Amino acid sequence: MARQMTTDKETRLERRSDRRLLVMPRVVTTHTRGRWESVLLVGIDWADKEHVYCLMDDAGTTLATGTVEHTAEGLERFMNAVRARVQTPNDILIALETPHGPLVGALLDQGFTVYAINPKAVERHRERFRVAGAKSDLRDAWVLAALLRTDRALYHPLTPDSDVAQELRALTRDRADLVRTRTMLSNQLTACVKAYFPEFLTLFSDPDRPVALALLQAFPTREHLQAAPRAELETFLRRHRCPHSRKRAAAIHERMQAPGFHIASPIVRAKARLAATLVAQLQTLGEYLDAYEREIQRVLRLHPDGELYLSLPGAADVLAARMVGELGDNRDRYRDPNIAQCEAGTAPVTKKSGSTRTVHFRRACIHPLRETLWQFAFSSLRRCGWAQAYYNQARKRGKKHAEAIRMLGNVWLRIIIAIRRNRRPYDEEVLQKARLRHGTPGLCFA
Repeated sequence: MARQMTTDKETRLERRSDRRLLVMPRVVTTHTRGRWESVLLVGIDWADKEHVYCLMDDAGTTLATGTVEHTAEGLERFMNAVRARVQTPNDILIALETPHGPLVGALLDQGFTVYAINPKAVERHRERFRVAGAKSDLRDAWVLAALLRTDRALYHPLTPDSDVAQELRALTRDRADLVRTRTMLSNQLTACVKAYFPEFLTLFSDPDRPVALALLQAFPTREHLQAAPRAELETFLRRHRCPHSRKRAAAIHERMQAPGFHIASPIVRAKARLAATLVAQLQTLGEYLDAYEREIQRVLRLHPDGELYLSLPGAADVLAARMVGELGDNRDRYRDPNIAQCEAGTAPVTKKSGSTRTVHFRRACIHPLRETLWQFAFSSLRRCGWAQAYYNQARKRGKKHAEAIRMLGNVWLRIIIAIRRNRRPYDEEVLQKARLRHGTPGLCFA
């Protein structure tokens, strides 16, 4: 019979192997070896309540292992103990599997060099040292430290941005989450109204518009809206600044007088209550989204790169703020535009072996950055002639809409990195001259 689980004996052997390889005396605040470490490599397997760490020197010797409580006091004790082993904070290299959070912020504030390594890469490297598939938090911390020793030239340390850029990144990401929440609530409201008041959906093309929400709140059922006089509807629409109020009120009144679906009274009462709940949430969320946009506009004006991104065709305040936040303002991060294209997911993945060559969609990337570039590329179609021509040409070659937009975003990203590097606003005349100078009069910007 095939074994379906690890036996107790194998489990004990795995634990014994981990202890032989990893377990060393804990870090102490005084340096016990009598000399400084030239480079101290630290692997941290982070968690919500307690982090596991492994200290290693550049020769691969495990110096110490242990745990750190996820509290301000615990992190302070850990950082003091680590600093005691080196002369300067720059000699401490730390690897972990997340690029953000209080732990990362605290480490960067101390001047440590922090590497955020993709969990998938750590999983692949774990198999280099143990093919049986054993896993533990301590093993992961050791693998992270070993990665820094052998392969750190392949990874880029985190480069912190200014406070304004970090605030814009947090604001725009939170706003994007709220927009997704609004979309979810809007879909729920549409499904709810379909169940008890389907005629309402024919009155507005967008049922989550403020005037539509207000109308459904004031007249929650077909019977309520059917009983409303035309004059009252016109006054209501005018008060909510609905264009063509008289014509729209007449159309609503006429539509409500026509025969409609017969819905059982218990369903109408129950669904009307749910609709009222969803309407209240959407109205409140809309107010907070408006406040978010005003705050984003205010903070964007404080950043010196704001004008650079606002000069791009189709980049309004929110998109410009998202680009400032996602690309950051540390010029050392994207010296090579190819790195930015890979991290944004606009560059494809090419696999070649012998005579076989395939090109695939890049899935491993910074997803908020990819979403930002996609939205900007789509928005630029209406404001930029060459962007529209590039998109049309890609479509003629058989590319799908999403693929053509992604290709356009890939081109735009090279331009954005250039204006970011030169600190000069976008100028289409300069772009055209550069294309002619490099012998690319067509639509190739590579």
